[in-house]
Amino acid sequence: MVFNKAKLVLLVFITLFLLPNISVADRFSNLNLVVQWKGKGGFEFPSGKIANLLPPGAGGCFVTDMVNPKTGWTIGKGYDCLLGAPNPVGDGGGFTITTAYVLEFKNQGTIVTVNNVTVQPALDAPPEETGITHIVGDFPAEQTIYSGSRRFKKAEGSVRVSGGNDLRELDLLSPETSFITFDYLFVVSFDD
Repeated sequence: MVFNKAKLVLLVFITLFLLPNISVADRFSNLNLVVQWKGKGGFEFPSGKIANLLPPGAGGCFVTDMVNPKTGWTIGKGYDCLLGAPNPVGDGGGFTITTAYVLEFKNQGTIVTVNNVTVQPALDAPPEETGITHIVGDFPAEQTIYSGSRRFKKAEGSVRVSGGNDLRELDLLSPETSFITFDYLFVVSFDD
């Protein structure tokens, strides 16, 4: 395939001058974005741009790496920010909780989604074998994107989360010395 200078100039022109003027809805229409949180996250209180994007009532967050699930390359940071107390479900140790998830992409912008997640103990194998103590999920029927920045400033849509975590190093009475190990997949579905 021959790629001549005229095609290159046209491609550069479209990229620099036309694409930035396309609305967020046009850029992301019918698009799903999939990212993974993988690794151990420590506790911190967000500041600056992240704190400004969070909903009222958000406290501290557990922060971990966000990776491309296909390549494993780190593409940003993920923040798990609790918005309330857990609500127990049944007798098996499960609970629901409202959480603000922050997907901070390197040099691209940020998506904040508010989800009501269900957390249940993992029963299929011991955590020493799987690294997972709890299964986490939310399959929202409505829009969950709360805010965004830069490329995602006006984005609308829903974010589905599913995966597992290891809560053996979590102490809610002293979260600043606690850790959560994450293995979550996020599917961001942008509205038309």
